[in-house]
Amino acid sequence: MSAVVESQWAVNVNLIGGVALLSYMLFGLRLIPSVLLAIIVASLIFKPQGAIVPLELAMMTFTCTVAPAIAFYIMSSAKRINISNIVSITFKQVLILSFLQAIFCSIFKLAQLATTTEHTLPIAMAESFSSLFVIDFIGTATLVYVVIQIIIYSKKIKPTQFS
Repeated sequence: MSAVVESQWAVNVNLIGGVALLSYMLFGLRLIPSVLLAIIVASLIFKPQGAIVPLELAMMTFTCTVAPAIAFYIMSSAKRINISNIVSITFKQVLILSFLQAIFCSIFKLAQLATTTEHTLPIAMAESFSSLFVIDFIGTATLVYVVIQIIIYSKKIKPTQFS
């Protein structure tokens, strides 16, 4: 989780969902309590002074833990799609999974934004949703695909090839 911090040491909420999704892809949904704890600890350690209040921390933790879990569950329960083996995941599956995760994360983040701010104009909400969705989708798709390719590449190289 420390890899997704901004230069001000604030937790970058836009990438935490992608990291959580990747951890669910690698280790399954049994990792939900660990991801929850990691997000809370990273938020408390790397927060700017006074920037995160308990309500925002709870909502961010819920958003970044539950949204990727819902997306992964929906994708893994589909009969024709097999994402149980990390080597067999295609780019199309990564895009679909990132799309689902971005929709759920954006909806939850928009609900958090509407709860913590007083002004909720429909046009501003639509603009916020579209920008949150694009950032989540591109960030998650890039992060997940690059890490999967690194894992696949590292499995192809045998340890004796480095000698």
